[in-house]
Amino acid sequence: ISIQPRLEFAERALRITVPILFCYTVWLVLSKRYTLHLSGGTVAKGNYPIFNESLLADPNTKPDHTATLRIPHSKKLCWFAIGDWGISTPDRLRVGAQMTARSHLTSPEFVVSTGDNFYKLGVRDLYDGHFPLTFEQPFHPLTLPWFISLGNHDHYGNWTAEIAYTNVSNRWYLPRHYYATPTIKSDTTSLQLFIIDFYADDLDTKQLPWLDEALAESCAEWKVLVVHRPVLSSGVAHGTDWKWVDKLKPFFFRYGLSLALSGDDHILEVNKLWNRTFVVSGGGGGQPIQQNRWKLSQSLWVAARVGFTEHCVDDRILTTKVICGKLGTVLFAHNTTKLPTLNSNRAKARHKACS
Repeated sequence: ISIQPRLEFAERALRITVPILFCYTVWLVLSKRYTLHLSGGTVAKGNYPIFNESLLADPNTKPDHTATLRIPHSKKLCWFAIGDWGISTPDRLRVGAQMTARSHLTSPEFVVSTGDNFYKLGVRDLYDGHFPLTFEQPFHPLTLPWFISLGNHDHYGNWTAEIAYTNVSNRWYLPRHYYATPTIKSDTTSLQLFIIDFYADDLDTKQLPWLDEALAESCAEWKVLVVHRPVLSSGVAHGTDWKWVDKLKPFFFRYGLSLALSGDDHILEVNKLWNRTFVVSGGGGGQPIQQNRWKLSQSLWVAARVGFTEHCVDDRILTTKVICGKLGTVLFAHNTTKLPTLNSNRAKARHKACS
């Protein structure tokens, strides 16, 4: 029996498997240990723990929500929102390129991540290759600060390392798993984002009581909620939990929340309820797009597409645009009018103090 065909088969198999094994080995080396040399500073590798509770803010303290940041010579404030982007797939790279191109048209001030920053198991430690390979390098042309929220896939790993990375990169801002951004002021209006972590154990015991207090004391004209779990969604993976909607409803009515930004479902969607806007920006391209099998009655527009959303506020209007991640075209646009807060003694007192 001739062994020549078997030898030829073995040779072809080696030609295929050797490059694959080489690339896989390189990826493992980079992902396990990667010395960071970033504009925000240099971190030497070696002794960072896999999980470190000391990275968390003191649990007996509350996030500061009183800082301000002024953007001079601007009548409006714009930003991008992207979620579920946490691995460098071809679709994700296209979305990043379109964000950079779009930034030259609208001059956004920052980017909001609606979570799932690193698939599939988050990051291992501060030196995980995900930070440079998934965030720093692909988004390097987009020289904007990022306000980060955590998703369920971030919780599968060492999410305290994502908090610690705030001290390494000058673009990554995640001081703790729930927080408020500084009040960002233009010449005509002001904006503040409130980021909470749905998948943390302290959502009901600490986060929501803090949110009530922070919203009541905010002087911002526009208030935005950021949470990975959708408030309203037509997606099949998570969809809408009306108990979650009812839990958040008082915050929208008491304190004038105008917009909620979420991810989790890998779709792009704009919903309207109570004259407020609820956006699912989960088309970042880090995972396959999920086909939506139904459409909520509150849904203004939904599509199983990769992309991101763009938001701008002035003294009267919040404009939301859905941007195609492949072509950069505007797929849908919607305006939200600023609404007054309803009866709340704390909100009235704060309004008087801010005036």
